Amino acid sequence: GKVILWTCNNSGGARDRQLWTHNSKGQILANNGLCLDINSGKLKPDKLEPVIIWGCNASGDAMQRQRWRMLPDGRIQHISGGQCIDATNNGNQNGQLVLNTCSTDTTQRWSLRNISS
Repeated sequence: GKVILWTCNNSGGARDRQLWTHNSKGQILANNGLCLDINSGKLKPDKLEPVIIWGCNASGDAMQRQRWRMLPDGRIQHISGGQCIDATNNGNQNGQLVLNTCSTDTTQRWSLRNISS
């Protein structure tokens, strides 16, 4: 399904849906064990490609669609495609995550924070 922006939650099931892990394979996993993925196996530089949540893959082309690197400036870049995660709707609630050409736009800046269990 599509990945959208929503107000951060501090407790309960809503909070659990907003917990993510970046593993050693480069996959970004949701708390439910699903991974950030791209909607299509063929990225097109001139088209905003939706970022989706999908079952994690262990190898091959399917896994390559799920590999991301965290850049020092807060951008999240797709390893094989080179595009960055961007937020539509000016980064406001209900904005959808898409892949877009990497830029300095604030809609491509992400901050990670540690949480206590």
